[in-house]
Amino acid sequence: GCKLERGDYAGAFAAYKTAAAKKAKALGVHHPDYATTLFHMAEAKRAGGFYQESVVLLEESLRVLDAAGQGETAIALRRMERAAQTFGELMGDHLKAEAFRRRVLEAREHAAAVAGAWESCELEKQDTLGSFAKRTKQKGFVGAAAANAHGGAVASAAEALSVSLAELGRWDEAVGYLTRAIEVHDARVDAVTQPDGSVFGLTGRGARSGGDYGARTAVDFFANALQFAYANAAGAVRSIAGDTSGVDSSSSKNLEAKQTSVANLQMQLLSAKVKLADLLKRRESDAACRNRVEDGKPSRDESVRLRAALLTDSIRTLQPMACVSAKSLGAFLRRNEDDIDAAGGGTGKLTESATTDPAVATDDSRTVQSFLKRKNDSVFLEKNVAALVLFARAARGLLIVERERDVNGHGGSTHDDVHDASCHVGDAVEWLLLAWFATSETPEKQIQIDASQTRLRHAVLLELRECRAALLSR
Repeated sequence: GCKLERGDYAGAFAAYKTAAAKKAKALGVHHPDYATTLFHMAEAKRAGGFYQESVVLLEESLRVLDAAGQGETAIALRRMERAAQTFGELMGDHLKAEAFRRRVLEAREHAAAVAGAWESCELEKQDTLGSFAKRTKQKGFVGAAAANAHGGAVASAAEALSVSLAELGRWDEAVGYLTRAIEVHDARVDAVTQPDGSVFGLTGRGARSGGDYGARTAVDFFANALQFAYANAAGAVRSIAGDTSGVDSSSSKNLEAKQTSVANLQMQLLSAKVKLADLLKRRESDAACRNRVEDGKPSRDESVRLRAALLTDSIRTLQPMACVSAKSLGAFLRRNEDDIDAAGGGTGKLTESATTDPAVATDDSRTVQSFLKRKNDSVFLEKNVAALVLFARAARGLLIVERERDVNGHGGSTHDDVHDASCHVGDAVEWLLLAWFATSETPEKQIQIDASQTRLRHAVLLELRECRAALLSR
C-alpha cells in the first residue's frame, strides 16, 4: 500500500504477488482473502498503465468470489465497476463495460427490492418510485437510512450504465437509464425532507451513495441510532439537573449534519440532471439521430426544451449553493494568508517550521492535529470546488441551449434569456478563479499539495477553458 501511494507500482505489484503466493499456499486459491490480494495486484498494474494485465487479475478475483458464493456482495460489485471503468474508460471496450455495469445494476436493484426500499425494481412500473419517499419516511431512522443507501447504489449504477450505452451510440437506452437515476435521486431527496422543506431525521453514511453497502452498513445504522438516542438521553438528564450547557451546541451540530446530508443528496440529483442535458445534446448532435425521425421519439424542439428545463431548474438550486461555496473559499484563502503572515513574521512567507514539505518539515507539521487539519482542508476543498464546477457546467449548458433557441426559434427564447445565461457563466468564471487560487501551490504558500488537490485544480482549469470558449462563441 505504501509503495503504491509513493508511485512505486512495480514494487507494490511484487509485494502483492509475494503475499498472493503465501495466501494461496496457506488458504488456497479459492479463498476470498486470496481474491483481495489479486484485486490489489490489479490496482498496481492499473496504476502502472498495464490495463490488460489489470483486467485479467480483476476477472480472476471475481471468479474466486463467485466460487466462494460472494459474487453479488458489495465488494464484488465494486470490483465489477472497477473492471468496467478499466475496460470502458481506459481500454475503449465499452461492450464489456456495459456487461459488467448491467450486472451491477441488476444486483443493486435486487438488493433494494429485498431490503424493501421499493416493492419492485422494474423500469416499467412508474408507481415504484412515486411511493418510495412515503415508505422511506414510514421506516423510521434505521429503515430510512437503509432505503436511501440502496437507492443511492441503484442510481449510481444506472448512471454508470448510461455512460457505457452512450459510448456505444445507444442513445435512447442511455437517456432511459439516466432518467431512471434522476427519479431515484429525486425520491431520495424527497424522502429526507418534509413538505415545508425541513430535514427528516437522517444523518451519516446512509445519506451518501457509492459507498460500501455490505453487511457492516447495518451495524453503522444501529450505531448511529444508539448514538442519537444517547445524545437525547444525555440532554434530558442535563436539563433535569439544570445544566443546559452543550444542549444548544449538540442540537446545532445535529441540524448541521442533517443539512449537509440533504445538500449531498441534492448535489447528486443536480449532477444527474446536468449529465442528462449533456446527453440529450450529444444525441441531437449524432448524425444517425439527426437524420431519422421515428414515431414516438421526441423531436429536436422537444429535446431542446427539455434541456432548457433541466438546466434552468438546476441553476435555480445551484446558484445559491455555489455562492455559499465561493464565500467559503474566500474565507479559506483569507485564513491561509493570515496563517502565512503569522508564521512568517508578517513577511508573507512561511518559515521552515510552517511548511508541509516532508524534506524540511519539523515535528509540528507531522502531528496528528496537523494531519487532521490537512485532511479537513482537503474535504472542504473537494466539496466546495465540486459545487462551483457543477454550477459552471450547468451555466455553460444553459447558455448554449438559449443561443440555440434564440437563433433557431426553438421555444421562444429571447436575447434577455441569452444575456441572463451569459451572466451565469460570468459568475461561474469569477468563482472558478477563486477555486483555482484555493487549490494552487504558490511560492508564497510554499505548501506541498496532494493528488486530490491536483485533480481538483485540473477540473477547475478545464471548466474555465470551456466557459471561456462558451462566452467567446457566437
